[in-house]
Amino acid sequence: MVKESFVLSLVIIVACGKDHTLLLTTGGVWTCSWGHVSPLGLGDEADKLVLTLVRPEWFEEDTIVMVTTGMCNSETLGTDRRVWTWGWRFSRCMSHNDEEDRLVPTHLGGAMARVAEVLVRAGVSNKLTVTIDGVLWVWDSGGG
Repeated sequence: MVKESFVLSLVIIVACGKDHTLLLTTGGVWTCSWGHVSPLGLGDEADKLVLTLVRPEWFEEDTIVMVTTGMCNSETLGTDRRVWTWGWRFSRCMSHNDEEDRLVPTHLGGAMARVAEVLVRAGVSNKLTVTIDGVLWVWDSGGG
């Protein structure tokens, strides 16, 4: 098995949450932090203090073109205009209509599954999405 290498990747976007970092590179989506503080999309709560590749198969072979972070959650946008989120439920801004923690990238389903999104941004307690037809969607935990 070949170990993933960050060395040959060009960095496209850097996003920083409260205690975690997410990078989009030519080699994929990379993350690092204390996993017990903010799930890193790696399937567990282990600490990763060096950049670690988020498994591409969790994005169902979608090519990721944008990354963003909230306080304790992360989001990506793929070329097929689908949004993938993961993190702690207390931020309540992952838009899955539930209170579940997500340890791996999870496709945003429900009504948003049919919306072609072109921009995602997240804050401490909110999320903003712009759709391909220019509609702005906003989610907020009520505390921000």
